Amino acid sequence: FGREEGFSAERRRTVDDALDVLGTSPARVRPDTAAFARRLPRTRPLAALDLEATGPEPYTARVIELGVVVWGVDGTVTPHRWVVHPGCAIPPATTAIHGYRDEDVATAPRFEEVAAQIASVLTGVDLVGFELRRMDLPMLRQEFDRAGVSWP
Repeated sequence: FGREEGFSAERRRTVDDALDVLGTSPARVRPDTAAFARRLPRTRPLAALDLEATGPEPYTARVIELGVVVWGVDGTVTPHRWVVHPGCAIPPATTAIHGYRDEDVATAPRFEEVAAQIASVLTGVDLVGFELRRMDLPMLRQEFDRAGVSWP
């Protein structure tokens, strides 16, 4: 996973960050997180998510990349990744952070084109992630609202 042609390792960071949250990233295993996660009494899968966006404001910025890693109750790990066209110009200040430029997403689908697929991955899971409540969830909810797709 994560060897898409034309995308640098830096741009695949969302999936690596999501794996890191679960303590399953081969490159950055966090034994304390992994041990804690294994002890959790779970009846539902965990889904770690991370995103890159056009800016830091969750209610106005747009998603550019979303990485979700689902850790099943049976221990299986399934990564998912979407790169989407944000529908607006990517500011140079945010390009300096994540490396995405307008030309990198020119032919990518819009969020509304993949929203149902993303919703199906997020349905029935418990979410974990860095800055989840402050940034990622509000931004994703806005994107789902704009797309006319119900939040899973």
